[in-house]
Amino acid sequence: MQPDDQNPRNSSRTIADLMRAEHARLESLQAEIPDEQFIQPGAFGEWSVKDMLAHITFWEQRLIAYLNGARESLIQPGEDEQAGIDRVNASVFAANRDRPLADVRASFASSYQQTLALVESLGDDVLTDEELYGLIAGDTFGHYREHIEMLEDWRERGA
Repeated sequence: MQPDDQNPRNSSRTIADLMRAEHARLESLQAEIPDEQFIQPGAFGEWSVKDMLAHITFWEQRLIAYLNGARESLIQPGEDEQAGIDRVNASVFAANRDRPLADVRASFASSYQQTLALVESLGDDVLTDEELYGLIAGDTFGHYREHIEMLEDWRERGA
């Protein structure tokens, strides 16, 4: 996703609206899932829906850290980018696998609010930066869409 500095869709308000809309869709899908299904592995490979929430939370928190100045890469020198992302995702999964569902849900809700507030505080001029726009989109509304599709597919498979 690339920004267009002449396009009002790249305003912090518009991006926040996209975040709200996609997050609401994600929450609506979650509301239909009983707690016992929420924690069952296998929804997405070995991940449960709970694991997916922890994953999204991690990437939102990483975005917050980045926007606040933490610019170190999670990708190791010489590492393929996708392999690095897969490694980070596996680490996040392992770190959160045994967390209680209520804790993961609370972190997910809090992280979203923090991320939304930070995006709303950004100047529109900042969002014309292609890399930054891609990071924000990829860790918020674009990421929510990705997991909405995964949840919908899982439900269609008879979850």
